[in-house]
Amino acid sequence: MTSRLLCLALLAAPALALAEPTQPAPPPATPEIEAGLAAYDNGDYARACLALAGARAAATTPPDQKTRVLRYLGACHHVQGHLESAREAFQTLLRLDPSAELDPVAFPPEMVSFFRDVKAAMPAPPKAVVAPSAAASATPAPPQGEHRSRLVAALPFGAGQFQYGARNKGYTLAALDGAAFAVGAYALYRTEGLKKSGSFLGGGKYATQADRDAAAQSMNVYLIGFGLFTALWAYGAYDGLKHVDDVAPRSPPLGLVPLPGGLGVVGQFP
Repeated sequence: MTSRLLCLALLAAPALALAEPTQPAPPPATPEIEAGLAAYDNGDYARACLALAGARAAATTPPDQKTRVLRYLGACHHVQGHLESAREAFQTLLRLDPSAELDPVAFPPEMVSFFRDVKAAMPAPPKAVVAPSAAASATPAPPQGEHRSRLVAALPFGAGQFQYGARNKGYTLAALDGAAFAVGAYALYRTEGLKKSGSFLGGGKYATQADRDAAAQSMNVYLIGFGLFTALWAYGAYDGLKHVDDVAPRSPPLGLVPLPGGLGVVGQFP
């Protein structure tokens, strides 16, 4: 039984070894880096600084080894009391890797504290500046409007109201003006029609007294109708002229567009 278990263990061992995830190997160090790290471990800090400084300047040093070189270069300078050189090496390290730290287990506490002071004094990385879009940076154009005519504003039948966009008021004035004008015109026509002779809007002769009385009544209706028409006209002209200097939104012109069933009209009437 023991021999069987031993055989199974021997057979399973290669499979377990293959199943284990392989960790990526650290990048190979150049001879200058290896010499500098060995000298640092042996306490020969002057020799370590020379080797690591050469590795830092060498073009053959892999980019992913630069931070390691700078970390130990700053450490060996700090141990020798070359604080400015240590500060410069740590600053260069932090520019390459702002999240870099010194391991408190591998480095002495005073060196770790010095490194943290250097890191705290480093300026914050600049924030990305987003260029404003052309639409946001463009100076807003002044509102465009249509020219409003004072002559149109002074016309009756709500012309001034239609011009500045008060369409409901314009329709109301147009209807009232039209009704008053029609009543007055009809009354005047009837008054003149009852005359037997005489000038227009002047004195005249009537065939009977009844015609004279009827003409007098029609003249009263004429005066009321045209008086009301004049009052409405005056109000509409005053209201239209009051709004003639407002900024008028430019409405799209009338045009034809093709539709599935034919042509359609787009835009607004002036």
